[in-house]
Amino acid sequence: MKIECPLCHKIQKQKPKKSWHYGKMIEEKTSEGTKWGASVKCSQYSCKCGKSFKFYLTTKGKSWTIPKSKIDIQTKK
Repeated sequence: MKIECPLCHKIQKQKPKKSWHYGKMIEEKTSEGTKWGASVKCSQYSCKCGKSFKFYLTTKGKSWTIPKSKIDIQTKK
C-alpha cells in the first residue's frame, strides 16, 4: 500500500516517526450471536513538505489520514 501525504500528495518512502496499535480483532460468542471488533494500526509521518500527518489502517483494509486530504473533502461536497 502506498502512503501519500494528504497535503502535498507525495508518496512516503521513509519509515514512520512513530507507530502504534489500538483495539483487537475480538470474537465474542454469546447467546445473542457473535460480535467482532477491529484492530487499527496508526503511524505518524513527517513529510518532506514540512507537515506531519497520521495514517490509519484497519485489519479490514480501510485506511484514512488526519488531516484529511483536501481532494477527499472537496469530493464529499
